[in-house]
Amino acid sequence: MTQEAATSEISNQAHGDEQNHGGSLLGPLLCWAVVFADIGTSVYYVPGILYGTVGPLAGFFVFLTMSVFVLLTLKYAEVTYRFPQGGGVVTVAAQAMNHWVGALGGMFILVDYFLTAAISCLSGMLYLSVVFPAIGPLALWITIGVLILLGILNWVGISESAKVSLVGAVIAFFSDIAILVMVFTHISLPYFFSLIPTMFANHSLTPLSILIGFAGSFLAFSGLESISQLSPVMKTPRKKVASMALLLVVLTIGLTSPLLTILSTLLQPKEAADLNLSTQLISLLAGHWGSVFLQTEVAISASALLVFASNTA
Repeated sequence: MTQEAATSEISNQAHGDEQNHGGSLLGPLLCWAVVFADIGTSVYYVPGILYGTVGPLAGFFVFLTMSVFVLLTLKYAEVTYRFPQGGGVVTVAAQAMNHWVGALGGMFILVDYFLTAAISCLSGMLYLSVVFPAIGPLALWITIGVLILLGILNWVGISESAKVSLVGAVIAFFSDIAILVMVFTHISLPYFFSLIPTMFANHSLTPLSILIGFAGSFLAFSGLESISQLSPVMKTPRKKVASMALLLVVLTIGLTSPLLTILSTLLQPKEAADLNLSTQLISLLAGHWGSVFLQTEVAISASALLVFASNTA
């Protein structure tokens, strides 16, 4: 198939998708909600994982990887525009190289989606069991039930699913902002800046540690692929909608993830070093500098967002 024929076929498929979905097409805000509901979950477990491998340098690596994340969003905006039929990197690999490479990438991503759906949903239930301990013994069965409900929700329509994700994404984002506000009302900016040198105290940066830190911190920004899967149900012009949605993603993630990682690890070194407590660093930060109410709200919103990450998968 020639490049012109492929382009014509893609254009026809995209036009057909627009007619089929009609009024269910997603704008920038709903696209942001779906992507944030995926990427936004990372802040609840990445700080603990990173602290276990690179120690106090966790915040530094998340901040460093943020620059790569910004560059990736630019590329994904282009992929979304050039391949409106969806497929993301799978479609790109199939057309740029060959169908076997695209198929291999598709199989890897399918496995990743299945694992993400199961693990995120189960993690959400376990996170919720902190507030409602009775859920603990039934977490597996509740997870299966929630996955079935999510399947029904997506069968009803992607627009309805995205609107549900919007509610969870907005609540989670403002919960993150509330934590930052509470912390910075108790500590001064000079004290915050004095924490930065402690990240590098007794920790040398070697090529191996940089590689490990980068790999681990990239978990904080995983999930960007979901924007390209929304191409068939995205309003036109897709380039503008995708660019606006990804700009919102960069602003919201950039404002919350690096700061929360730095604060949750440097202000809570003992908790970060504990295998059990390290999975709850954000809610512990909310409880220590805020209130029990904020801690409970963060635990519930984190659980909800993890479920929405499963929904995105």
